[in-house]
Amino acid sequence: MIRRPHFTAALTKISREGVRVHDLRHFAGTMTAQVGGTVRETMNRLGHSTVSASMTYQAAVDQRDHEIAAALSKLANGDQKDR
Repeated sequence: MIRRPHFTAALTKISREGVRVHDLRHFAGTMTAQVGGTVRETMNRLGHSTVSASMTYQAAVDQRDHEIAAALSKLANGDQKDR
């Protein structure tokens, strides 16, 4: 097990024991995708060399599909107030 005393101390101070460094990477990848980052942007940010590695984060924020569908429905119904 890799020891990271500063990281462990910081987690203890904020009562978040058990968080792993990888958890922070996953959070960063998910947030990048959630704010609209493309697969390429997520790959670059996390240092991935394959699309499949970054697709995990894109899939994690698939609620965007529902937002797009709702926007398309509004457009189809002639409701363009949000434009």
